Amino acid sequence: MWGIKMKKGERRIDRKGNLGNMTMVFMFILLISLVGIGLYIGVELFFASGYDARYVDAEILAYKIENCISENGVEGLMGNSNFFRKCRLNRNMTEEYNMIKICKNSNDCVNEPEGEFDDDGKLKDGDNSKVIFKVGSNFAVCGFEGGKSNYNYPKCVLRNFKIGKDKYEIVAGGKQVSAREQTG
Repeated sequence: MWGIKMKKGERRIDRKGNLGNMTMVFMFILLISLVGIGLYIGVELFFASGYDARYVDAEILAYKIENCISENGVEGLMGNSNFFRKCRLNRNMTEEYNMIKICKNSNDCVNEPEGEFDDDGKLKDGDNSKVIFKVGSNFAVCGFEGGKSNYNYPKCVLRNFKIGKDKYEIVAGGKQVSAREQTG
């Protein structure tokens, strides 16, 4: 052989630069593990935490009702069929997942005693209750101070506005249990 003389029994060292190929395996494993960790963190951040849309749902409902009363007046909305049709609300969804109480000239709509309503949701004749419309029950939980932080209570919104000389108060609550379940 030319160049290097080898003694008997010695092995020749491979000097063709194969060390560079072997370091690429470590880089590949590092890259795959970084991508895997990034995917895990991304999925965990997106799906792991629960969400609670009840308060936002109640805010939107109160806003829609306020606009509906401002546009149509109160007298045209009396009764469940007129209210849901004119305010463009889904009756079944609202009755199942929300609470609504509308008071006229009341100081405390949450604790205002409710009058008697007929089957269509109209206040019975001769009843002088300040509650002019309601869907749902147990509005007292909206007034509890501890209810604001209690996870199991409905989330309520109180909205006041005036039309002419009359002061109106809307108590809208979201009690949609499915919106507060954890997704992950």
